[in-house]
Amino acid sequence: MKKLAMIILVLALSANISFAQTAVDKVKSAVDNKEYLEAASYIPEIMKSRDNREDHDIMFLCGNVYYELDKIDSAKICYALAVEADDDQPASLRKYAMVLAELNQFDEAYELIEDAIDEDKDDANNYLTLGNIYILHDSLKVAKVKITKAKGMDPDNPEAYISLGNLYFAEGVYELSKNNYEEALSLDESNIQARIKLATSYYWLANREADADMRNELFGKSIAEWNRISKEDPKNAKAFYEQGRMLYYAKQYGKAASALNKYVELRPDGAQGRWFLAQSLYEVRECDTAEIHLKWVAENIDSVKLKSQLLLARCYHDKKDFDRSKAQYTEIKMNNELELPDLQNLALASLFSGDTLLAVDYFTEFLTKDPTKCKIADLMSKLVIFKIKDYEK
Repeated sequence: MKKLAMIILVLALSANISFAQTAVDKVKSAVDNKEYLEAASYIPEIMKSRDNREDHDIMFLCGNVYYELDKIDSAKICYALAVEADDDQPASLRKYAMVLAELNQFDEAYELIEDAIDEDKDDANNYLTLGNIYILHDSLKVAKVKITKAKGMDPDNPEAYISLGNLYFAEGVYELSKNNYEEALSLDESNIQARIKLATSYYWLANREADADMRNELFGKSIAEWNRISKEDPKNAKAFYEQGRMLYYAKQYGKAASALNKYVELRPDGAQGRWFLAQSLYEVRECDTAEIHLKWVAENIDSVKLKSQLLLARCYHDKKDFDRSKAQYTEIKMNNELELPDLQNLALASLFSGDTLLAVDYFTEFLTKDPTKCKIADLMSKLVIFKIKDYEK
């Protein structure tokens, strides 16, 4: 009996180990295919195993997955475990330090990267990471010293020029940032991060250009770089987000919606990208599709909840879906004061949905706030005379 129990226990333990190993293999396979959402879905199972949590390579891999998905807090946990498992690995020390810096934990970040430098004083990448941390900390003069030193140590390292580009970009000197990103690409044409940053630099150069022809040329170069990125790395969510955001600010809403829709396919929980997509769809009056994203935004992003609800109400009004427009505006009005155009929409929606008395009340409120609107006054006079026969009003 004891022998049977022991066999069952061994089989159970083997099954758990096998499942954990399978989960690790699935993460690796998903990462190879750039399916980061799928990869992330296996990480909770991996984390159940103590052996996995104490394995540097596995935790570093999980940290990279979370970092790619902009889940910085989760990435921090995994990188911390990776460093705890083996603190002699400069790559994980650098990644952990950058994540801490992005979370404004600069003292810990500096301490970690100094540990990496102590491990290998001849590795230029350690000094580049230190320089980029100083950039995040807005210590640009010190950053320049560190990055210049690293470039001197390894002049053929594309990351040195990317770091210099980051420095000049932080200073707002976009011509120099562009030049350095181009230099990085001359050393490594396949470096997607350098190309993303180059496209962004072109955009800001265009923004600052007074000459219309030159502005359009620079903007066109930015778009060309984004298109190239999309073709070379069609699963790069960040590229589609940055491209869509840039097009949105350039008021090219149709193209913005196309890029941002691809982003949302790759990152369904990417809140900021979803908000830009919802606004772009509203601007081109694709209200049926915009409605889906506006509702998601209203439920998931508190800071823009009111604005997304207003856009939804306006969409319903534009579609002549007056019942839903009235309902949406009424819900908003319970806790917020409507601007005059929205108050007018609510009055009209009430009228066209058959509630004349309520429409008159809203028109009255509108005219109280702005009695100069003669067409509204004329419309209301017809309503009160012919619809509700309130001759005194």
